[in-house]
Amino acid sequence: MSTEVLLLNNSSRALGSAGYEDALAALQETGEISRFRSVSGRQLLMEHGDQAPDRLIALMRESPAEIVLILSPFYLQTTQQQWEQVLDCLGHRLVVYLEGDPWGRGKPITTAMSNWLSRADLVFSVAGKPQTTSLRAHGARRIFLVPHTYSQVQFATAEQTWEPVPATGPACMMVASNHTRTRIPIPGLTGLPGGFNRYRLARTLARRWDREAELFGSGWPQRWGIGPCAFDQQAELIRTARVTANWDNYAHLASYTSDRLAISMLAGRAHVSTRHPAMDLFPGAHEGVFFEGSVREVVHRVEELLDAGEEELNRLGQAAWSWARFRLSDRCLIRHMLSIARESIAPVRMDPWESLVHQCTD
Repeated sequence: MSTEVLLLNNSSRALGSAGYEDALAALQETGEISRFRSVSGRQLLMEHGDQAPDRLIALMRESPAEIVLILSPFYLQTTQQQWEQVLDCLGHRLVVYLEGDPWGRGKPITTAMSNWLSRADLVFSVAGKPQTTSLRAHGARRIFLVPHTYSQVQFATAEQTWEPVPATGPACMMVASNHTRTRIPIPGLTGLPGGFNRYRLARTLARRWDREAELFGSGWPQRWGIGPCAFDQQAELIRTARVTANWDNYAHLASYTSDRLAISMLAGRAHVSTRHPAMDLFPGAHEGVFFEGSVREVVHRVEELLDAGEEELNRLGQAAWSWARFRLSDRCLIRHMLSIARESIAPVRMDPWESLVHQCTD
């Protein structure tokens, strides 16, 4: 029997959940699910304020879905009475929870997340230990690791065609926000873990580097950065550069990268970023991806890549694009999660997905 899915997404921007919805539509087309409905909890919150949980409860009561797929509900606070009503509405339905963000110092797990983690039958996390340990402490039982993916809707053009590095334009581009939260960041005290190293990398590229670099994102000093860029324009923007660099927040989390990896690879550029513990599931140098242990090593690797010349940069960029396209899309993520939830849904027949069917153990 086919399955109906209710997607509770957390998008607050146009097309923010379009990749997930497109993936569910593809499963509906193949007959692997019968129907789906997508509801934005953030949109409910904007429209109904404190009454948003009551509206969500009403929607769940109306829905015959056997599977409730919820994307990190960090924002959706409820009273105890409302949460008890949510539990009553869920009944025996299968709850699949996707945690697509890193959490820890400076960004603690919320009560809403804890409630849903304790109810979820399956939890998927974009980071390993110690995040999985923390999720388990908040009630999660069956936890699976997944990579960050890109939206095949928002980045459809980049997915279809590769473009060589430009003859002119910035040598290196960094797209990231500044989360140090103070004018003069203090390592280990201000902002998010890893924020100070990201700040150092941005400062090096912006002020102390003799090559041309561009810095996009919010929160940077005006003299360093150009400013924010629209999320769905990132691949197009990255293609104006020759190499991309980044430093992740929460560098201590195992098997984690920000979504910058998937987007930069899809853009077809060699990408230099943070070496987290246990990175075996991600591609490496042959696919144009370089994980480094310090800011100095990131800058040195970028220098090496630029000195390698246009032919090598094109080879690495095309290898990155070829590996990431389709493989790191939202369509693969949705299929992977639901195939674990229901045997009637075919799994993704390629790595890293085939190696991620086993639960995380702490």
